[in-house]
Amino acid sequence: MTPITFADILETADRLSLQDQEELLRILKNRIRAQKRAILVKAVQEAQQEFEQGNCQPATHEQLMEEIFSLPSQSRAILADKLVESLEFDVDSEIQALWITEAKRRRDEIRNGVIQPVPGEDALAQVRRLISL
Repeated sequence: MTPITFADILETADRLSLQDQEELLRILKNRIRAQKRAILVKAVQEAQQEFEQGNCQPATHEQLMEEIFSLPSQSRAILADKLVESLEFDVDSEIQALWITEAKRRRDEIRNGVIQPVPGEDALAQVRRLISL
């Protein structure tokens, strides 16, 4: 039996009707998805087995940082947001209560006209001037 070449397959596909070519393409895409899914499932199962057997080695913080920095910007931003959220839970409740009280006091001073708010750009300009002195 003569092996079928890739060129033979393409020539045969060219002889199919457009509708059959589209159906062939749909079938091939589904098969590729199924193969990729099977590969992923196998990798996850192997990782679970390694974990259960205690074969997983902890990564150093340098390795973690290298991997994190290789992520796309959006993924790093999400991770950074999650890390900041995780730090907020470590806040001392007494300190948090004091800051809430202070924030409410400042809000009330603005609402009652005791002080006038300064636009953010003006405040930053003032800080920059003070720093440059």
